[in-house]
Amino acid sequence: MVISMVFFGGARGLRQGDPMSPYLFVLVMEVLRLILQQLIEQDEKFTFHWKCRDTGLFHLSFADDLLLFSSADESFFCWPFPMRSSGSLPVRYGLPLVSSRLTLSDCQPLLQKIDKRIGAWVGIPLTFAAHVQLIKSVLMAFNVYSGSAFILPKGIVRQIEKLLRTFLWKGTTVSGYAKVAWRDVCLPMEEGGQGIRDIQALNYSLMCRRLWDVVVGCSDSIWVSWVRHYRLCKNSVWTVNTRVGSWAWRKLIRLRILVEPHVEFWEWSFFLPLA
Repeated sequence: MVISMVFFGGARGLRQGDPMSPYLFVLVMEVLRLILQQLIEQDEKFTFHWKCRDTGLFHLSFADDLLLFSSADESFFCWPFPMRSSGSLPVRYGLPLVSSRLTLSDCQPLLQKIDKRIGAWVGIPLTFAAHVQLIKSVLMAFNVYSGSAFILPKGIVRQIEKLLRTFLWKGTTVSGYAKVAWRDVCLPMEEGGQGIRDIQALNYSLMCRRLWDVVVGCSDSIWVSWVRHYRLCKNSVWTVNTRVGSWAWRKLIRLRILVEPHVEFWEWSFFLPLA
C-alpha cells in the first residue's frame, strides 16, 4: 500500500454508469451534508427554512439535482453559493414543481406526451382491439405517473379523455364522432365496456394512497414525516381543517370523504384508536 503525503490529481473521471460512480456520489453527498451542517451550527447567516427546522431537512441530493431548503432571501444565497440567476421552479421528470394552484398550462407537458405518442401510431393500420390495448398499456401509464403526484384539474382530465376517445375511434388526434359514450367505454368488460380505467377515478385512487400513507405514518417517507409534523401537528387526517394550507394539500385532504366510509375505528384500545 502506497500512502501519498500530498494530494494528487485524478488520472481519469468516472462516468455515471461506472460501478464506482454510486460510491463516489454517496461520499460527495455526505461531505456536502457535513459542510451544510457546519454552516448551520457555526454561522447565523445560514439557517433552515422555517418549515424544515424541526425535521432537520435542509437539502435533498439527486443524481443531477440539489435542492436546498433555507431562508428565501436572495442576498443569503449569494453569500455561501455564488448564484447569478433566479427564476421560477421548472418542470422536472415531467412534473411541474409548483406550490400554487395547478393550472391547465402546468399540465401541458402531459398532454403533449400523449399527443406525441398517438402521433407516432398514426398511419399504422391498427384494429380496434389494438387501440384498446395501446390505451390500457401505454397511454394510461402517463396518467398513472402524473396522477400519483397531483390531483389533476377537471379541465385537463376532459382533454385527456378527448385524446383517448379520438384515438380509440379514429386512430388519430383529430376529434370526431364517438360511437359510444366514454363513461360506457370505461365500464368493466363484464358490464359491456372495454375495461379502460376512468382517469378521474384513477387519479383519486392514487392520491388516496398518498393520504393513507399519512394516516399510517409511513416511516421511510420524508414527505409523510414533514406533513405529519407541520400540516397535522397534533391533529389527525380526519379532524384537520380542510381550508388551511396550500392548494395541493387542501385538495388531498378533502379526499378523506372517499376513504372514511371504508375505515372502521375501534375505540376499545386504552392507547390509541385502532383502524
